[in-house]
Formats: sequence, C-alpha cells, structure tokens
Amino acid sequence: MMSREWLRLFVLIGMVGLVACGGGSSNSTGPTDTPIVEVISPALLAKTWPVRLANNEARQVFENDRGWQHLFERNYPQAMAAFVHSKNADGIARMHFEYSVLYR
Repeated sequence: MMSREWLRLFVLIGMVGLVACGGGSSNSTGPTDTPIVEVISPALLAKTWPVRLANNEARQVFENDRGWQHLFERNYPQAMAAFVHSKNADGIARMHFEYSVLYR
C-alpha cells in the first residue's frame, strides 16, 4: 500500500509542475509604441552574399563550377586543381584559406 501513496504523490507533483511551468498564453505582443530602428540599410543588406546567393541564377556560377563542387565536398586537391585549371582567382584564394585553416 505504501507504493500507491508514493504514486499518488508523484502524480500530484507532476500535475502541479505542469500547471506551474505551463507558461500560459499571453495576448500581449510587447510594447506598440517602440520605434523601429534601422540597424542596417536595405541597400547594404542586399549586397551581402547570403542575400545575393538566395537567387538561383546567382548561385549557378558556383554550383556549375567543378572547383566549387570539390571544395563543398572537402576534396581539396581536386578543388585546387580545378581552380588553377580554370584560373579562378577567387577559388584559389579560398583554397589558400582552407589550407591555412588546416595548419592552425
């Protein structure tokens, strides 16, 4: 019979915990009189690489290049060879960066 009392106690504590930690719903969305502050200009934001490469056509340059494909696969020797063969200066610079990271 002692185990039933413990079970009841644990169930009671669990139910109280659920109610206490339930984080009820709040219809408040925060202060409405807070002004919107522009942290970064939209023109500058549009120039960032994550925004630019969200466009499929802009990514085609990288997705169709064997050097970038090998780099993505972390196949550094083939990536470097492909970049050197195509004379892709950005790719070669990226490979130099990747190789330098290996020596940290």
